[in-house]
Amino acid sequence: MSRVTRPTIKVLVSLILMPLLSGCAYLQYFGLFPSTGTVEDSPTGKTIVAGVMVNEQGIPLSGIVMLEQGKLFRGKFRRGGVVDSAGRFAVEVPDGDQWGLHGYADGYIYHPESITLAPGKINRYRWVLSVDKDPQDNPTIRRITLTPEPAPGVTVTITLDAFDPKLRLSEQVLALNARTGDAFVMEPPEQPRWGHPLEGKLYPNGIYRAMYGPLPPDSDVTDWVFVVANEDCSISWITRAPLDHVGSVGMPQVTQRGGRG
Repeated sequence: MSRVTRPTIKVLVSLILMPLLSGCAYLQYFGLFPSTGTVEDSPTGKTIVAGVMVNEQGIPLSGIVMLEQGKLFRGKFRRGGVVDSAGRFAVEVPDGDQWGLHGYADGYIYHPESITLAPGKINRYRWVLSVDKDPQDNPTIRRITLTPEPAPGVTVTITLDAFDPKLRLSEQVLALNARTGDAFVMEPPEQPRWGHPLEGKLYPNGIYRAMYGPLPPDSDVTDWVFVVANEDCSISWITRAPLDHVGSVGMPQVTQRGGRG
């Protein structure tokens, strides 16, 4: 009898689930299988998640990556980083084992997968994103405030006005301090409700809040990057405070203030 390999099992399970799930719900269950990358020595001995983010044609994308500690879609976002114009990213994490890696670029469906890291190594991945073919109903970031003005030693209170026209926000109302690499989920204005069967919780539109500090030396407002995602894996513009869009290679770069929508 021939041996059934892990990739074969992954394909079979995904084919079974495909008729039952749609959008991000499908990716949630399909993503429970840890993705494999390559491992190389880390000169510093630290655990690094690195790689390149591209579209389906292999063109590099700028944007951000966020890392969720433990199992995928548990909301324990801890680390993140900016993806440069060549599509490259490198994020230090405190330990190995299982993490959820999420890649975001303007104009693309975000890509979440479970990864298993080798501790003390550079764990390298190629992250491929698909174009968002139906962007008109994507979530938006309407307003961001940071009080007081970010500066070294200050603890800031952050508010973000998140809106999804279909009322399908996920827990991913996310803030990233690009200077420290710290990432976190912001607190919702009220408790979420359950969506359809086999789907995650749906979070309300409104003002999300967080506190962070004290800020490290040389901190300023441009350290902060934000993104909002819904349960269909569609995202807002990736937004750098105060509401300047980061943009992606090959996509129209929006630079006006005030957010999309």
